[in-house]
Amino acid sequence: MNINFENLEKIEEIYQLLVLIRDEKLNQFEKKWLTTEELASYIGYSKESIKKMIKENDLELGKHYFKVSKKNLFDKFAIDNWIMGISEENNIDYNHVVNEIIKEAV
Repeated sequence: MNINFENLEKIEEIYQLLVLIRDEKLNQFEKKWLTTEELASYIGYSKESIKKMIKENDLELGKHYFKVSKKNLFDKFAIDNWIMGISEENNIDYNHVVNEIIKEAV
């Protein structure tokens, strides 16, 4: 087996870059609320398409978005679930499932 030792010198550099990426990721925070413009960019639709979805009640007031000072603020979590086809009725209470498994095991 032939090992190229020149690449071993890059291990420390690669490690430092990975640490930097990890630290940047840890310091980021994810927005919970999106404006119409941010939502359009996030899901890849135009603002007009989003307004049409609101008008046609595809996005529901009080569930997917809320009105604040005449602006629409969209719940990112609710939008993600809507896109993935997850409804509130389909959500699984994982804490309940885990607690039931623990009760049965004990």
